[in-house]
This record gives sequence, structure tokens and C-alpha cells, in this order.
Amino acid sequence: MGWLAFQRPQLIRVRVMLHTDTCIFAMAKARGFRPRIPLRDCGISMVVLGELECGVRRSAKAKENRSAFSHWLAAAHVLDVDAG
Repeated sequence: MGWLAFQRPQLIRVRVMLHTDTCIFAMAKARGFRPRIPLRDCGISMVVLGELECGVRRSAKAKENRSAFSHWLAAAHVLDVDAG
């Protein structure tokens, strides 16, 4: 069982939801980070996305962090807020 997420026009199944701290750790250790669960099976909430974007903007290395964040985000699934 997992969460359902809409990404582009297709419905996908997400095995785990990642917390902000886990995402930051994964991005910081990107070259040596070996997750037990592939990123394609993970999701983040809109709240986590907002926290990560705010952190990138406020960081001392904004350009470097923006690049890492964009690369990492391309493989992640962002779950929309359920309005129902």
C-alpha cells in the first residue's frame, strides 16, 4: 500500500513520503548517497517542497543548492494537497 500521486497525466504509487530533513541529507550527500528505496518510489508533500525552496533561496550557496535541488526534484514525486 502506498500514497497515490498525480504526476503529469498519470497516476503513480508512492511507497514512502520523505521529510524535509531526509531530502536535505539526500541532496547534500548526492554523490555518495545510496538510498534503500529508489527515489522514483518516494514522494514529498507540497509543504516539504515549499520548505526546500525557501531553504535554497535563503542559503549562502544559493546557485549551487538550486542546481542540486533542481536535479534531485526531477526524480521526486510531489504530491498535491487533497482538496476533498
